[in-house]
Amino acid sequence: MKTFLSPIMPLLLGSVLAFSALSFHHGDSAPVSHFNDGTILIAASKDVPLIYLKKVEAGSFNMGAAENTPDAYGNEFPVHRVTLKKYAIAKTEVTQELWEAVMGNNPSFIKGEQYPVTNVSWNDCQEFLRRYNALPTTREQGLTFRLPTEAEWEYAARGGSSWNNFIYAGSNDAAAVAWYGANSTGSVHEVGKKAYISEPFDVYDMSGNVSEWVQDKNTEYLSLPQENPCMTEGNAVYVHRGGNYRSALRDIRITARRADTATYRASDLGFRLAVDL
Repeated sequence: MKTFLSPIMPLLLGSVLAFSALSFHHGDSAPVSHFNDGTILIAASKDVPLIYLKKVEAGSFNMGAAENTPDAYGNEFPVHRVTLKKYAIAKTEVTQELWEAVMGNNPSFIKGEQYPVTNVSWNDCQEFLRRYNALPTTREQGLTFRLPTEAEWEYAARGGSSWNNFIYAGSNDAAAVAWYGANSTGSVHEVGKKAYISEPFDVYDMSGNVSEWVQDKNTEYLSLPQENPCMTEGNAVYVHRGGNYRSALRDIRITARRADTATYRASDLGFRLAVDL
């Protein structure tokens, strides 16, 4: 497994090899650039930081945890087969720099341009998406940014089509891939500083750092096979995934699930972008 090394590497040899946490303004950048390794670069506006996403090929996987899985909660059962269409997911959580460029404010308690934005509710995320999708280049390209569905989030955390069976997103060694209660010193960290999920699936921080809102409402899993599920029925209580810098090991496992109301905000809760392809 490779670790984050350099902000220059993504532009070498015409292929993005690792995520760059460096943000920069980009007067002449192409609105959308595709690289051989499946990275997609979005330049929505010269005043908005670039976004790096990873293409996730269509595929099927077993979602959830078996009932005999150590440390699993009851809401992770039963395992069920899910088939997804292709999509792209951001390589990191939305940063404070990106949020501020779009929204004009920074609600995070612990400030830092390359820290994940926090203290944002599910409703706040929807307003961010509305504004980001209204940018001229976003509209012109026909792009629709959104939160990942819960199934898309878990599939990406498992490495997408290069599916793995790790406990945490990218490893069975939590410290290698995650900022969590035992190693975070009680603080959020800059995005992209831990090892990424897998070779060549260079997506970061899906276990730990901050928990991430997904699109789905909180419902019990069904045992039947599903295609492109997104739970929209029920009360306005929404799922967030991935654990955070305060979490115990049990809560940064790939299959762990939590949920809160659409207006809930916390210093350890942010989000990640997805886009239809």
